[in-house]
Amino acid sequence: MMDPRWEWALPIREAHLQEKLLGRYTLASLERKEWWDLYLRELAPHFPEELFFSLEGLLSEHERQARKRVIEAQGAAPWVDYWCIRDGEHVAAMFLGRQQREDVYLMDLSIVHPDARRKGLYSALIQRLISYTRALGFHRILSSHAPSNNPVIIAKLKQGFSITGLEIDAEVGPNLLLTYFHNPEQKRAYEYRCGGTHLSKRMVESSQGSFARLQSSIAKATGD
Repeated sequence: MMDPRWEWALPIREAHLQEKLLGRYTLASLERKEWWDLYLRELAPHFPEELFFSLEGLLSEHERQARKRVIEAQGAAPWVDYWCIRDGEHVAAMFLGRQQREDVYLMDLSIVHPDARRKGLYSALIQRLISYTRALGFHRILSSHAPSNNPVIIAKLKQGFSITGLEIDAEVGPNLLLTYFHNPEQKRAYEYRCGGTHLSKRMVESSQGSFARLQSSIAKATGD
């Protein structure tokens, strides 16, 4: 049963499910049990054979308010999406996503039926999710993938995702972490951490004085 504190999000979900993907594939939101039953029956057999063992200062005021709304709603229960994508009567793909923490949305599980692959469906789904999570007020999308899953990783990178980590998980093994930054200032901060040199006024203002110390250190090193 939907917690009443999430009622504001329902129209946003419905709006992003209305338009077909690529003008062909319909989207539907399912209940948890119905989603898993359908997944196990229709798409689990096509999943790759793998071994399993069962930043606020950079946000605008509008974005802060959206983040606050998401966090307050999380006090009830995290937002979860169980989507089924059909081509007529056939299940073409399924998607499970959820609020991982505060303003981070996790693309937890996505699978496209072999007959629907290499037709742009997965890329279309990513585009829809970017729009959807932005409308909900999330500021980052997180996904994790086997480092060898090149097709999916490339598809995400083409859509603007960035490599943000590598972890060794006891349950699923090595995971390459990808993040989509809705906020350009957060993306710029990430790029600065990766060796970029571009700074913005908001980045400096949100540094809590640490940028001034960096400037002082550079001045000492260069003799200025």
